[in-house]
Amino acid sequence: MMPRSRVCLSAGREQMNEQTQALCFMAGANSVFYGCKLLTTPNPEEDRDMALFRKLGINIERRTATQGDVAQQAQLAEDLLTADTAHYYNASR
Repeated sequence: MMPRSRVCLSAGREQMNEQTQALCFMAGANSVFYGCKLLTTPNPEEDRDMALFRKLGINIERRTATQGDVAQQAQLAEDLLTADTAHYYNASR
């Protein structure tokens, strides 16, 4: 239906067993938040994620930052400093 969409598993994966995560991927999840910690909750260890991906035959998408990514990040950082931009609405007004 929407082939370019991302359905991401995030908080709570630490409490999910491999079978539950596998079901999520079979149901359409196609990405995870990766790294040591989300804002308030830990993520599974990276080697556990990699082992699960190997078991499920999931290939990871390797990405590198391009100049466009760097420029976009700089623009978003600038927008954060300015109230009411195309990307952000200042709800404090």
